[in-house]
Amino acid sequence: MFVKLVISYLIILFIPIVIASFAYREVVRIVEEDAEQANINTLLQTRDIMDIRLKEIQSVAKQLAIHPAVNNLLNHPPFGQGDKDFFQVYAAYNQLPKFTLTNRFISDYYVYLPKSGIVIASEGVFASPEDLRRFAFPGWDESSFREMLAGSPAAPPFIPMSGPSGTGASDGLLFLQTLPIDAVRVGSGTVAIRIDGGQIRELLGKTEIGREGIAYILDDRDRLVTYIAGDRADPTLLGESGPRAEPDPRSEAGGSYIVSRAYSEDTHWTYVSVVPARSVLGKVYYIKEMTLSIFIGIVLAGLLISLFLAHRNAKPLTALMQRFKSLFHADFAPEDGADEFDSLTRTMMKISKDREKLVREREDYRPLMVSMLFRRLLEGEIVQEEEARRELDRLEVRMEPGGALAMLFSIERYHYLVYEDVLQEMDAVQMIVKEMYRQGVPEANRYIYDLDPGLVAFVFAGERVHDASFRHALRSTAQVLSDHHGGKFRLNFSLGGSYPELVRLHESFREAKSALEFGGYSDKSWIEYADLPEQDEEFLFPVELETRLLRTIKAGDIPAVKELTDLIRRENFANRTLTASRLEQLIQVVKGSLSRGLGAYPNESIGRTLREVNEAQQFEEIVHGIHALCAVFYHLSQKKKCEERNAASAKLRAYLEERYPSADLTIGQAARDFGMSESSFYLFFKDHMGATFASMLEEIRIARAIEILNGDGGDAGEITVRAIAGSVGYANEHTFRRAFKRVTGHVPTKFKAADRGPAE
Repeated sequence: MFVKLVISYLIILFIPIVIASFAYREVVRIVEEDAEQANINTLLQTRDIMDIRLKEIQSVAKQLAIHPAVNNLLNHPPFGQGDKDFFQVYAAYNQLPKFTLTNRFISDYYVYLPKSGIVIASEGVFASPEDLRRFAFPGWDESSFREMLAGSPAAPPFIPMSGPSGTGASDGLLFLQTLPIDAVRVGSGTVAIRIDGGQIRELLGKTEIGREGIAYILDDRDRLVTYIAGDRADPTLLGESGPRAEPDPRSEAGGSYIVSRAYSEDTHWTYVSVVPARSVLGKVYYIKEMTLSIFIGIVLAGLLISLFLAHRNAKPLTALMQRFKSLFHADFAPEDGADEFDSLTRTMMKISKDREKLVREREDYRPLMVSMLFRRLLEGEIVQEEEARRELDRLEVRMEPGGALAMLFSIERYHYLVYEDVLQEMDAVQMIVKEMYRQGVPEANRYIYDLDPGLVAFVFAGERVHDASFRHALRSTAQVLSDHHGGKFRLNFSLGGSYPELVRLHESFREAKSALEFGGYSDKSWIEYADLPEQDEEFLFPVELETRLLRTIKAGDIPAVKELTDLIRRENFANRTLTASRLEQLIQVVKGSLSRGLGAYPNESIGRTLREVNEAQQFEEIVHGIHALCAVFYHLSQKKKCEERNAASAKLRAYLEERYPSADLTIGQAARDFGMSESSFYLFFKDHMGATFASMLEEIRIARAIEILNGDGGDAGEITVRAIAGSVGYANEHTFRRAFKRVTGHVPTKFKAADRGPAE
């Protein structure tokens, strides 16, 4: 029996040791691989975060490019001293959003309007590009700076702040966007967003390079964007202004480098880290040595313990086996070639396996069973408090008695977001919300139940649910979450009433759903059922207001549209308390009005904006769409006016080219030919041609006379001044001579001498 016990103890000892040694080798291998992949994983995270930030910056540039205040100034001529229209520049400066306050990566932005020479920045207005260059771009020469501001869409969107001739890591980047955003070649202006290089380095600093590594970013032209280096980095890897080259990875111990790269498909940037292998895998080598020492010690100690236990338990075990034999009877009968010890071992292992299987199956199904129990409570399928408590005890779920309360949380993205890669961020925000309430409420007082993607139910229990302070704490947490994560997403929290029994949880859940539905039609992020309006007031959107709104949208009158939307908002949300159903009716009526009044326009931008409005669920999203529609109509009207102006100018010039030889041609005759009064035609002509009728007619006649004098159509020497005057529309030679000298500075007979030499 002693020998059998020793062998049994050794087997029991060595089985987990063998398994542990195999697991150890796998763990060491995985640790080594993970250590080697640590930098590239961090680079990938840095790349993804940078892509998101750069997309936000591109979104900011597009928002600036389509801003009505910028577009109003695109074609404005240069401003003169004391120009009364200069107030529009400061109005645009005040209207443009200050993105530098909401995005740490943006240190400044500049909107360059070449036709007027004005540059609008986030911190002020520059009268010329040269003032901006001296103030913010001292390292750029004037020609390179102007070429950058007048860049085309084919130019690289990201330019180092150091300029085209700069070397090394520049203190930030410039992102360029032409104006308008659909310009094919050089546009009518440029939006330049200055990206803080310190923020990029701070983000790159999250890369685990230790004290001996370096990490850097190259743009699509292999120019250095920025880099960081440990204080003990190899000097041969660093030049005066940045990394010189990447080392070739070698396999010799102590001399190898781990070179990790990550490439961005969005920006075409390359993220690189170079770390000596010894600094990354040093801990792995130390773990190997320590584990081997511990393994040998465990084997020796186990051998001694096995000998001791076998000597001590040989006799008691013999008596125990006899006892088991009497208990198990036939099940304990030894098989052929096996003794009683083997039979005991077989029976105990069978009992242990059966128990483990039952425990494992129970644990596997427990989360599902708990979820089903709370679903029944929320839907009101359990009506007796004793049954609910019994089911909670059976599933080992502790919920303190005293009361129950339901809260709902929903998250969804805004429809007008420029980019679409937000699903992972939504999941992350949802996890943060759950974790905040897990930390704020003990486990015995809450349960979190996922209803649908983006919709979570929180169940709170205990005496505290009846206290106003507890509800205030829930609301404060929701407010903090909305302030930090409500920029990209719409976070809605709704709270039902508290009830003394757990089986009445379904009533609180029903109230929370009603409150959440009300919140879906308003701009409130926190809604309590007790605060819902009870009166059923009518919303205000009469036909007269609808007609005015459609008329001002079609006219492109942006200030008038904003005034009307403010009126609708004030009358329906400040002066009235509408129920959820009335809010939904108001939203549907406004949508229908916009579709009927504007849906027939065959314009892609109008159709796309109307579709976005029809998908909106909140009133503020519809107001945003109304402003966008007005901006589209404004641009269409400006384009139509420009086309009409060009057509009228061409018609007036063709009229003059055809009628200038007539000596009877006067502004009165031209006005009658165009069906206008003389005063109206005078203003019409000057507005479209930039000059008066008389000056333009005189310019055309003298130009034709010069052509005749230069020999166009025959020998100028054989044509008299009187004949030339009559051919270009002058009634007498004297009037022609005065007009010719006024325009050219010479009399007709001396013009040839001034042009070609002495006259004959």
